[in-house]
Amino acid sequence: MNAGRLRRSLLSTQLGCIVQAGALAASFRQRANRICAAVLASSLCAPVFANYSCTGTVDWLTVAPGTGVVIFSSSAGLSSVYLCQLEASTTSANGTVTPEQCKAMLAVLLGAQLSRQAVQLSFSDSLTCTTHPAWAWLTGWYYGPALSAN
Repeated sequence: MNAGRLRRSLLSTQLGCIVQAGALAASFRQRANRICAAVLASSLCAPVFANYSCTGTVDWLTVAPGTGVVIFSSSAGLSSVYLCQLEASTTSANGTVTPEQCKAMLAVLLGAQLSRQAVQLSFSDSLTCTTHPAWAWLTGWYYGPALSAN
């Protein structure tokens, strides 16, 4: 084999190796990008739960006739939310709320409203104080109402 042919053959082989290496690298990058995209998408779509408290004055308080549901709004952003029921047990994120416990909570809320003292409720869910739906049971609620030290 002459030197020219040998050189062309070596160059052709080297170019082939470079092309293959480039193709492998591109394939690796594509796989890595797909994995990154999947991880990012799953982290964006997964619900995020956090502990947070809503502290504010009681702006509005009532007991619904016929059902005995305690409904209130607070300056913390909770608007017309259902807390508990005076005539039946309800549930919270921390367990069952009995009618006796509900009466005590109603007394705390009424005292706070009359004295203009802030109350605190604590939650563990993906909402915030202002995104709890109105005219619905509180979700993620696990503590309170407690009179605030403010």
